[in-house]
Amino acid sequence: MPPENSDEIARHVRIITKIGSEIAKTKFTYKVKDTADQKYWTRRADEHEKYFEKSATYYNHAYQLMKIISAKDSDAFLLAVSKFHQLKTKQMEILTKIANNPTIMKAKDKQQSEWSKNTRDDIIGNSTMCLEHEKYMSGLFRKFTEMHQKDISRD
Repeated sequence: MPPENSDEIARHVRIITKIGSEIAKTKFTYKVKDTADQKYWTRRADEHEKYFEKSATYYNHAYQLMKIISAKDSDAFLLAVSKFHQLKTKQMEILTKIANNPTIMKAKDKQQSEWSKNTRDDIIGNSTMCLEHEKYMSGLFRKFTEMHQKDISRD
């Protein structure tokens, strides 16, 4: 790796470290309550949006770092970032749908429509997929950083 990239690598490492700390402090969770409270769903949609924005920045910098060090390794991560964007878009669509009609989440409602049941299942299923995909992405990035530790820690 050419020495002129060391400043760029250091910059991405600093940004990733800073954003990673900020994300950890938020203690974000994909878990949702079984409630029909509109304020709760509006707040959760806002929390998700802020989290996704920060996470996207984190993953984009991780990708840029990987691309500088090993273009081959970065390709798989770029695909994972793309899938993350698709999952987050779907998650926000579902959350918006629920925030606009929170009675969807009344699980005990015997009169609930099939659409409401499907939407409730969608938020649970997509939340699980988001979580699992982020675990996968974290594993890819962790493996990469372990393999390229000497390139990353150069000053």
